[in-house]
Amino acid sequence: GDMKPEAAIAVAVPVGLLGSYLYQFRFFVNTFVMQKFTDKYAKSANDKMLTVSIILIPILVAFLIFVPFMFVSLYYGAPVIAD
Repeated sequence: GDMKPEAAIAVAVPVGLLGSYLYQFRFFVNTFVMQKFTDKYAKSANDKMLTVSIILIPILVAFLIFVPFMFVSLYYGAPVIAD
């Protein structure tokens, strides 16, 4: 980014903190997803939808959580994250 090392660290630390908060939030959201879909499909022995609920849905949840927040934080920089 053609920044001085001090400026790069000033951006990297808040972005890293935001990433760790979003990582924990993803686990929280996936708990509800697994509870709703995976249990239902396991009881009905629907192996195709069980695979979707275990693999595809958590990937989509992670995408919906990480992409907008990280885009905004990297686009606008450290002051937005600090606020």
